[in-house]
Amino acid sequence: MARLVLYALAALATRAYDWTTPGEALTKFDCDAYPNPIQVFKADDSNPPYNVSELDLATGKYNKICDFPNNGGVNGFALMQYPDGGPQPALKDNVYSFVCRGKKLERFDCASVSELDGTLISQREGTNSFCNAATFVGTTYYYTNGLRGKDNQIYRVTAMETDAPDFKPRGDAQFNVSDSVLRGAENDITSLEEASSGAFAELINDGLPGRKYVVGLAANPNFKGGNVELFVARLEEEKDAAGNIINPYGAPEAYAVLYTKCVNVDWSGRPGGVPSANGCIKSTFGAAYTYDEGTSTSSSITQPPRLFFSNNAGLGLFEVIIPAGGVLCGNQR
Repeated sequence: MARLVLYALAALATRAYDWTTPGEALTKFDCDAYPNPIQVFKADDSNPPYNVSELDLATGKYNKICDFPNNGGVNGFALMQYPDGGPQPALKDNVYSFVCRGKKLERFDCASVSELDGTLISQREGTNSFCNAATFVGTTYYYTNGLRGKDNQIYRVTAMETDAPDFKPRGDAQFNVSDSVLRGAENDITSLEEASSGAFAELINDGLPGRKYVVGLAANPNFKGGNVELFVARLEEEKDAAGNIINPYGAPEAYAVLYTKCVNVDWSGRPGGVPSANGCIKSTFGAAYTYDEGTSTSSSITQPPRLFFSNNAGLGLFEVIIPAGGVLCGNQR
């Protein structure tokens, strides 16, 4: 399922967060109309300052779909597909958009914003460092703030398909990411879900097939010999007393980082070729996207998920290729 979005510009309305109110508060994405990567970002000389845009793959430019329906800064843009078996069956497979604004989480379209009642966890207690990178895996919203320095944990909000999402407390995080392992900042993360069986059941070679992950791509120009870092965090499977899995979208339980050298970046798809003498990337990846065919039955899946990351300096849209046999990550913690 492509992470996609559709918006139409209209007057702003603030609405309560629920899944039962009819009308504009439940406007869904039109994935057929906008099949390319979508980003919410701050545009120069724009009022309101943030807009929702689709990447034109032919030109490399972003085409504005609409202005974000509120002033002020937002981040942590992510899209959720309403699940089969959710409290509102009529919404199955519809896709909805979310952002974080400071310590608050919001669902929005171009006509309305619905603020959730809970509060996001600050990365450093007593500060305003909450969220600059986020993704949905299932209906759980995972968020962080760069995974650098003291901003080094991943938090989550569960049950987002219900009228009462659960904002997990600070103690839910199971690890701190080490600056000596991840040297660059993660400015966005995305999902990676293995198939339940078959050829794509173990994309990450950790000996645990059928698992769920969040991934990010970082650039570190100061790292000797190479500067692209793939961050992978495995999600815990929550089980009942009998050992049965009751929730595959638990807190991140372990992570790994895979490094590659500048010379291993394939620039052949970029008009103009390599943008610098050594091919190293000095700017961050500000948006991440997953395109997949689902995970429930391996028989219908013809290829593994595809992971894309767009560069903030306009260097291009990069794809992380998952090789046959999966990705073997080192420096696991």
